[in-house]
Amino acid sequence: MRINCHIFLIGLFILCSKNSQCQIQLDNWFLTATVGFEKHDKRLFEYPERASLLRNQTENWGSQIYSLRIYRKFVSKNKLFITGGVGIQQELASFKRPFDRSSFKQDSFLILLNLDSYETFYGIISLQSLYFISENSFINIDMNLGTALYKKIDGTFSSSALFSPYSQTLFQLDHFNAIIGINFRIKKLLIGASMRAFNAQRIDKIIFNKIIKDPRIDQKIEYYNLLNINFSVSYNL
Repeated sequence: MRINCHIFLIGLFILCSKNSQCQIQLDNWFLTATVGFEKHDKRLFEYPERASLLRNQTENWGSQIYSLRIYRKFVSKNKLFITGGVGIQQELASFKRPFDRSSFKQDSFLILLNLDSYETFYGIISLQSLYFISENSFINIDMNLGTALYKKIDGTFSSSALFSPYSQTLFQLDHFNAIIGINFRIKKLLIGASMRAFNAQRIDKIIFNKIIKDPRIDQKIEYYNLLNINFSVSYNL
């Protein structure tokens, strides 16, 4: 992961070194839609069925991210622009793993269940810096603060039964991350690709708990940064 990020940063530095003199104009508002892909989080620690779950799920990629955000420009200086924005983000993880049903308080069954899909919605507050390296291309650095709003586990299965989805609404500060990317402008359309460079997140006790013998019993925050690639389309309103 660190090697990939370093290569990406070197590429951005080379592009910046070719910076040309030009006058950049951007309107105040941006509407951005993003689709992202993330590697599976396959951490199962000392869970007895770990080998079986990993053997039956050999694919590395499978988590998907979708977001819609609106940004407002509030700093404009030469080729540097700073915007602030808010939005909604959906994450869908499909790696099959055990989870703690007691978090949902929906039933009293004692049968151990595995999730088939784990869906989470976040409210996002974002601070974004844009630096133009030519008239129609720029790099961006985003700092995002995410609050978990809704969680749903679907397609749960056990050795003997199929259960209804488990879901909950909440309002819980969940993560802070930094994204770095490269973008190209076609009139009012901005097309970009980015990757996550830093991630700090609340440990999700629904899936990381005593069931899988997670040793981090008293730890609340982790800095685990799975490889993440995003593609975005923005419209400068």
